[in-house]
Amino acid sequence: GFKQQEADWPLHFTPEKISKELEGWIDRRGPGKFLYFRCILVTPSQLVEGVRLLRERRPELKFEVLDPLAYFDLLKRVRG
Repeated sequence: GFKQQEADWPLHFTPEKISKELEGWIDRRGPGKFLYFRCILVTPSQLVEGVRLLRERRPELKFEVLDPLAYFDLLKRVRG
């Protein structure tokens, strides 16, 4: 199901830290969960690089990064 906000990502998060945070949350929550992170203080390029690093390190993890519009559209569909 959908989760409420999991964590804020502060300004000092590097792509390496982002990839480790994502990995930890995905490992703890397991497959099929929606996670919500507020990452307004990291740049899009930091986020893209963090995701790339995680996919490189853990190619078996299946996850997608959604933009806010897609996330809330899915939320509306699930909750009705």
